[in-house]
Amino acid sequence: MTDKQTLRRDIKARIAALSPEDRRAQSEQLCDRLASHPAISAAKSIGIFLPLPDEPDLTPFYTRLAQPLALPVEENGVWVFREITDLRFRGSENHGIRLPKLGKPVPAADLDVILVPGRAFTPEGHRLGRGKGIYDRLLLNTRALTLGIAFDIQLLPALPQEPHDLMMHDVLR
Repeated sequence: MTDKQTLRRDIKARIAALSPEDRRAQSEQLCDRLASHPAISAAKSIGIFLPLPDEPDLTPFYTRLAQPLALPVEENGVWVFREITDLRFRGSENHGIRLPKLGKPVPAADLDVILVPGRAFTPEGHRLGRGKGIYDRLLLNTRALTLGIAFDIQLLPALPQEPHDLMMHDVLR
């Protein structure tokens, strides 16, 4: 099995090779799959992510949701969820991502579903992130159902695992 850094580099290259049309089509399919996922309709609150350029864009799906949404942001070196009070982007950035208007902090333990990006996933729910452990720390004390979100090429049969790596409850692609 390949080490994590090599896998991250390989997956990044695979994603870069996807055409904009493929990325858009797969993002739209993911939006449809999420809209019909039973956990979404049952959720009272949902943790979301805003996509980096090489991640699936679920923004059209978010605009359909009636539940309160929360977004992870870095504040003083610590990642926390904050409620989204207005999904329209206001121009400020956090790690290169334009942010919507944010409100009060939301403990991860109070969220019912959290959508999680990653570099790669296995069908069983193992996740390879970007290497900074952000989601491993964010999700440590949550009871939320975690849904890994990926393009088709990000699903691999196996990934190297370490004790701190958290598993997803489900992976959608």
